[in-house]
Amino acid sequence: MKLIAISLSAMAVLSGCAHTSKGYREQAPRLELFSDKAPQTVLGCINEKWQRDGRATQYTPLPTGGTVSVDIGTILISFGNLLMLVDAETVERKTRVRFYRMSGLGANDYRDVELQIKTCTESGS
Repeated sequence: MKLIAISLSAMAVLSGCAHTSKGYREQAPRLELFSDKAPQTVLGCINEKWQRDGRATQYTPLPTGGTVSVDIGTILISFGNLLMLVDAETVERKTRVRFYRMSGLGANDYRDVELQIKTCTESGS
């Protein structure tokens, strides 16, 4: 019985930390950058880097850009919950890039991810 209670508590905690893309977009992004590159170019670069790191990514086109996201890989949480996502869209002839991630994890856990995003938005890369 204790095992069931502990499992249910863990599921509740994990579910509270997980978000859908809509939930993330209702919060301030963890990182916001602007680029001269097209949204598809930025997202293609990010997608490639994340896949090289072994992450299973998903690309979703949007009217003015798109989204690359990474699902939470666990059975305890329902499908559709995301670990992190990047939106890139055209805004006044620039590409606005917004990075969202699951809260509760240390900022250091995402330093490499944020560096990858920054690298993909730079004009020389």
